[in-house]
Amino acid sequence: MKNLSLYIKSLMIMISVIIMTSCEENFLDINTDPNNPADVPINQLLPAAEAGLAFYLGQNTDGWNNACATFVHHVTNFRVDQYNMANNQYDQQWAAFFSGPMRDLQIIINKATESGDMHYVGIAKILKAYGYSIAVDLWDRVPYFEALQGAENFSPNYDDGAAIYTDLLRLLDEAAGNLNEASSLSPSTDDLIYQGNLTRWRKMANTLKLKLYNQVRLVQDNNAAIQALLTANDFLTSAADDFEMPYGTSFSPENRNPGFINNWSNTSRETQISPWFYQIMIDLNDPRIPYYWYNQIAQGGNAQNPTDFQDDTQFGLFVSVRFGSQAPNASFAQQGSFTIPGLYPVGGALNPVPNTTSLVAVGQSPGAGQITGPGNVPQRFLTYYALKFIQAELALEEGIGGNAETIFREAMEAAFAKVNEVAAGASQSTISSTDIEAYVTSRVAEFTAADDAGKLELIITQKWIATFGFSIDAYTDYRRTGFPEIFDPNADTDPATVSTRSFPVSFPYSQSDLAAHINPPSQRVIAQDRVFWDAN
Repeated sequence: MKNLSLYIKSLMIMISVIIMTSCEENFLDINTDPNNPADVPINQLLPAAEAGLAFYLGQNTDGWNNACATFVHHVTNFRVDQYNMANNQYDQQWAAFFSGPMRDLQIIINKATESGDMHYVGIAKILKAYGYSIAVDLWDRVPYFEALQGAENFSPNYDDGAAIYTDLLRLLDEAAGNLNEASSLSPSTDDLIYQGNLTRWRKMANTLKLKLYNQVRLVQDNNAAIQALLTANDFLTSAADDFEMPYGTSFSPENRNPGFINNWSNTSRETQISPWFYQIMIDLNDPRIPYYWYNQIAQGGNAQNPTDFQDDTQFGLFVSVRFGSQAPNASFAQQGSFTIPGLYPVGGALNPVPNTTSLVAVGQSPGAGQITGPGNVPQRFLTYYALKFIQAELALEEGIGGNAETIFREAMEAAFAKVNEVAAGASQSTISSTDIEAYVTSRVAEFTAADDAGKLELIITQKWIATFGFSIDAYTDYRRTGFPEIFDPNADTDPATVSTRSFPVSFPYSQSDLAAHINPPSQRVIAQDRVFWDAN
């Protein structure tokens, strides 16, 4: 929790710096009554809400995304190892998420509606819909219809996830209308995500609608609504439209990606690349490997302690720990040795080209000044490449929206283009078109030869690889489709990694919230209580 508190302080400083460049007043000085955030102008609530939303859903160590990344085997992390989540594990995050950015968004909606600032209303509704869609995807039933009222209702009812989804779709339609209305004020640089570009906000809202419809397709028939959206074709049209939170390179005040801070600046780093994810990408000869992770030890080198898992490769010594490992070497400190998230997910360094020795020396920190990265990679949430994977799934499974194979190719090409965009932005070499074409063509050939189940597995597996850095959607995809194939510790023959816990199909409620609630629901049994769309 220490990391959470420290970063929130840095977050507020970052917002103040951003706001000072576009407003006459300092964000930190505006709120004269900290118990009444309604006193804060909407053009200062908006960046606070956006930054807060990105923090709680992004790559901070204590966040939900980190747990999801562990569950889908993008990474390994002791906090939720062996599918172990305590009922009070995310109490602080739950409270801060709903009383912070989500409450701020509701205040914007209320205040801006009254003042006629309808563009702010539309943007806040879209952000609220996105935040709540993620909450439903993690918990199913959450406080919604009576929530975000502050002192007027401290014990809002927990509402059915399906009912919330239905209302979120209505809210997104309302938001699109608000964006088209006259507005007394319109956001510009105070909108950290799209800088007041209403066209991009509208595209994002439509893309989010398609995502939600796709996620419920196994329990609801929404093909008519999906077809209408596809016919209108008003979605994200390129990476320039991606819904993502930008970050900077400053460390004083701190405005770098939280994942960079936790994995590069922080010598007590704890996020390790999953050996399962590693082996999948190695087997595919995936050219994104040096962009995805960074090996701290050069080829032929030695880790600082005996390892639980290592593989000496042309890109350096890959060091990690197996999920749930109880082997003797799993407990050794490896902060200066284990392989960490690299350039693409967090803004770390590009892993050196094969067979060089320019990596960090044994035991030294990549954040200590010897080798580092810019730290300014955006936190991606809903992207153009994700849209293409969604469309490929719909084309395959529902037979609407075009040719699944063609769209599958477009999705992979868009995913590679995003990696190259990040690399170019950091003044690093990009993946060659030859390597991209070879990889994509191989996967398309596999797609052509596969049956429908195999085709779906290929779509979701490639989406899983592409979404490294934002694993919440991968966690959702796995629960609703059963893909990709991930490591199953309950079926493992190695006694050091076998588990007795079942895969968590949802998250536990905040124990503190349940204790304070007048009429609380029962605590979730995370191995049994599914989200409403989970028919798998």
